[in-house]
Amino acid sequence: MNTEQTKPPGALVIETGSGDLDRAVDDYEEDEDEEDEDMYITNSPEPPEPVEFEGLMQTDEDEQPGRFPPEQDMPFVFTNILKTLTPLKFEEMYKFRSWLKLMARELKDSNFMEGDLLDFVDKMIEVFGHSKTLYITISCLDSSGLKAQAEELQKVCMKALIRYRLTEEINRKKKFVFEGLVESRVQNKLNQIFVEPKISKRICGAIDPSHEFRSKPITPLQVPDPDSFTSLKNLFRLTKDDGSRVRTVATTALPGSGMTLHTSKFCLDWAENTANRDLECVVRLPFHRFWSLKRSESENVSLLEMIHICTSAFKGLDSYLEEADHSKRLIIMDCLDSFQDSVDWLNTPLLTDIRTPASPEVLMVNIVRGNLLPGARVWVLGRPPAVSQIPPSLIDVFTEIQCFSEEMKEDYMRRRFTPELAQKILAHYQRIPTLRILAHQPFVCWIMATMYNRFLDRQGYGNNPPRLTPVITNLFLIQLNRRLSYYYYQPEVKTMWSNQDKDMLRSMGKMALEMLRRNTDVFFKDNLKEYGLDLREVVMLTGLCTELPAVSNQRRFSFIHFTLQEYMAAFYVFIMFYQDSKNVLESGGSGKLPFFRQSSSKAQPCKAANVVRCAVELTLNSPLGQYDLFLRFLCGLMNPTCHVKLFGGFLFEYRTPPVSGLKDVSKVLEDAIKTAPADRVENLKECNREVTQEDL
Repeated sequence: MNTEQTKPPGALVIETGSGDLDRAVDDYEEDEDEEDEDMYITNSPEPPEPVEFEGLMQTDEDEQPGRFPPEQDMPFVFTNILKTLTPLKFEEMYKFRSWLKLMARELKDSNFMEGDLLDFVDKMIEVFGHSKTLYITISCLDSSGLKAQAEELQKVCMKALIRYRLTEEINRKKKFVFEGLVESRVQNKLNQIFVEPKISKRICGAIDPSHEFRSKPITPLQVPDPDSFTSLKNLFRLTKDDGSRVRTVATTALPGSGMTLHTSKFCLDWAENTANRDLECVVRLPFHRFWSLKRSESENVSLLEMIHICTSAFKGLDSYLEEADHSKRLIIMDCLDSFQDSVDWLNTPLLTDIRTPASPEVLMVNIVRGNLLPGARVWVLGRPPAVSQIPPSLIDVFTEIQCFSEEMKEDYMRRRFTPELAQKILAHYQRIPTLRILAHQPFVCWIMATMYNRFLDRQGYGNNPPRLTPVITNLFLIQLNRRLSYYYYQPEVKTMWSNQDKDMLRSMGKMALEMLRRNTDVFFKDNLKEYGLDLREVVMLTGLCTELPAVSNQRRFSFIHFTLQEYMAAFYVFIMFYQDSKNVLESGGSGKLPFFRQSSSKAQPCKAANVVRCAVELTLNSPLGQYDLFLRFLCGLMNPTCHVKLFGGFLFEYRTPPVSGLKDVSKVLEDAIKTAPADRVENLKECNREVTQEDL
């Protein structure tokens, strides 16, 4: 970066890039008698000529990281700070520098109270960067009583000041990721643990079709074409068919894929100037804020008020939001599923004034349409059932975040832990094929990283392979508790689920078991009505189900993985046994096992061994894979680790009595191992280990 220096009369200034020293001295001697009409005077009321900045290396706007907008770039800020400070009198400048000495303690130069103005500003930018230098300069001018100069500089450099405020806010809020409950949160740097996702421009459902026993998925699933992938930072560099840039992007993913984390990473990259520098501002207007206003039944608010609710960066700078050109601005609207009222995307009234109060639905729809902040780019994120309700005419491109590949799983573990511990955790859970498969889902990968990091510190832990059921139970608990805290604003503490929650889970389990019997992994809206289930609660809020791409205009739904469907079926059988003393698998002597038959009575309590015996018979008399994991989960739920320690305080009261007769259950499994076909023995051994192992 080249800077010029002011020079008193007779001073020699050499441009080092324009020639050698001897030629410069000769030129000066030849012209020394000429009138010094172009020389700068230190006390001149006029500011120096604008500095020519050459060699500022920025990638072209069409590529990353992009070129700063001119009014937010360093030359513009540098020049306007000089224009503001140059006319100051000696006393004003001394006072300004005195305030600067108090506010900017990072300046170590003991002589910064004196010296050349250009060097002084250049030194500030070198230490703080041009955006923070602007903020400090305005603050010191205001504190020095030079309010007119401060207001003028703020007005001229408004866009650069807004960028600074936003970047500071993003760095404060998004630089670290907090995991777990409030009272025991673990803090990690986002850049350290973040794994770059694969984002497809083709919606396929994102469900991993792999299974430990089934060689083919029940429902054929589409797989995204590798050519359809794009990167997170390039979402708004995609083009439409006519070659123009996209304005609206909608992104979906399976529950637990980290959509909010991806928006944080996008914002942080922008704030750190590593991507999308050509965007003037990035503003998050999450849908749960709109829902909070709707839920509180407060008066209508304007978009301007909504922006101030979500960020303080525009305080005192409302005129920026009222400008006509918004094409370099991005609005991120996250978690559409949190807005729990239906939205009429096509018939909502038109709104164009950001100061006009309106209902949250009107604001949301008009932002997406482009009526409010016209030209601004809009990024809408949400679970598939929510995003699928937006008319395609309002979205330029629909995208989908894919699950982890094998390489991404390993990368995630190695980012979180030392190489030795990461390898130990990877080797531990990969001993169970189903855990290796489920780790494709980022949320499950996080659960295993959290669990096994803690357990492997225990002496002797890790000699045996991990058990499958506790991992799925933890996923089950975390998703359902997140539903209560995020969507229903309940405290994030251990508390009993309501009877309505328990009834919903029991009905979901009953539906899952019937789906197993019919050998299907897809359900429809009519199926939910059959079991008295609400579509929004089950498919959108629980985090256990998702929506698949429609076929023949018919909406289809499924559990987020077939393994979770098997777990829910086992959960239903266990709950009916444990709470109602009923064996829904009992054959009644017919040789076949009718479902949902409640033949046990209070006088003759159902025994765990009887339930497991029926499940073993059902498994061995069925094609390979249909009930194998169902049996393993049922056995795992019999273990007190799950129904006492994990479900205690949520589904059951604390200190709930454990299931009795587990030795008989183990005996049933051991007898089955002796007579089972060779290809079924290994799963039966795993089932027995789920019952007896006590390492969790």
